[in-house]
Amino acid sequence: MFSPTSESFPSDYAGEYFEYAMEAPKSLKQKDGEPTMSYINKGQFYCISLRECSGRPWRYQNSRVTSVVQIVFGDGKPEEEQLSHWKYWHARQHTAKQRIIDIADYKESCMISDIDEFAHNAISFSWDVNDVAKIFVSCNCLSTDFSAQKGIKGLPLLLQIDTYIDNRRGVAPAHRGMCQLKVFCDKGAERKIRDEERKAIRKRQRSAVAKGSTSSSFNQSISTCSLDQQAPLRSPSITPPPAAGAPGGTPGKRLDVVYFRTVFDYITPSVYFVPEVYSHTNNIRITSAFSPHVKYTDAPSTSTDPEYPNTHQVDSVEPFRSGSKRLQSILSSDEGELPPSKMPKLSNNDDRVLLYVRKENDEVYDGIMLRESTVKGLKQAIEEKYGIPVQNISKVLKKSRKGILVNIDDNIVRHYSNEDTFIIDVETETLGNDVTHKITLSIV
Repeated sequence: MFSPTSESFPSDYAGEYFEYAMEAPKSLKQKDGEPTMSYINKGQFYCISLRECSGRPWRYQNSRVTSVVQIVFGDGKPEEEQLSHWKYWHARQHTAKQRIIDIADYKESCMISDIDEFAHNAISFSWDVNDVAKIFVSCNCLSTDFSAQKGIKGLPLLLQIDTYIDNRRGVAPAHRGMCQLKVFCDKGAERKIRDEERKAIRKRQRSAVAKGSTSSSFNQSISTCSLDQQAPLRSPSITPPPAAGAPGGTPGKRLDVVYFRTVFDYITPSVYFVPEVYSHTNNIRITSAFSPHVKYTDAPSTSTDPEYPNTHQVDSVEPFRSGSKRLQSILSSDEGELPPSKMPKLSNNDDRVLLYVRKENDEVYDGIMLRESTVKGLKQAIEEKYGIPVQNISKVLKKSRKGILVNIDDNIVRHYSNEDTFIIDVETETLGNDVTHKITLSIV
């Protein structure tokens, strides 16, 4: 699927050559000297392929490299402004767990390992330069999500890939590539492409009329374009389409491949967004190998563990994966261990979690505050809000969207995040002088 790129490298360029390509719709209006413009749909996964393409023997002992796929703002926006936009977007999401960029089920990707979702707008992984790596990612924000005003032009977004050979903190990437993104909803990317095609056809028609050209070759090209316009465009999916001539492939079917443009500015640091709710736990800072440029507003770490430096040591040389090891150790507990790539809810105020609940016939939700993420903490919060004594609550059940009832235990409560929403049902039973209540929380 790769084809040579026509990028102009400096004559004295002595760096590494990598090629990144994404299977996605590509705008017909490309501007010279700028990264390729791609149109994608919000929440839809697109395949990105990475390879080393110098054509010479790899000159390093270790053939594994680490790449970071990230969504950043274009137009050279300063770090504080970028973080301000991300905070604005994140504050308007229905859950604190909502990420800017997501990776598909890991089994769909190939030739990659050590996946780390270390920031809400970035994912890192390692791969071998002797293979072609593939990763499927989606963008969960629109270009117009960063302002309350309607009808204004959206902010330019970039999909950027940094590849590191030296996996020590503070070392610049060996290669950086990027493409421009315009993110649409409800298959808007395909509609935008069709709109550009129609405009291109009309422009050619007007040009032909102006020149008085009625040659058969032109008419044939117009007919071909019209047929292409009527044919449904390929919708990028989790499964890469077969190449032309391959089994199951459709000969002549259009396949858009967006090649990332190599950027020679390796000095400008990337801006990674980690919401403050995830920034620390028990006064211990969560860091990743890429986190020196993540801004936190919490108090400095008081940890004396040399493997996990505090804020004054954050730019020191450190093994690459120490951040991931630290995150995994924080996520582990005596009761079990969460997947290392997912962060639990953390708060600047102990383990308190705010849930929204309402009764079946109510229109407005009530807020209940869990002071601890346990069944006991949930019962106490229900008692405070609805006056049901804790000792009289016999059962607390969770009802899934499929109607499955599950006994709630501490492990389930631990996975609740701020602003999770439920419908509460209280079923009262009376046995003699004993009154008990069965609580059912249905996921909305």
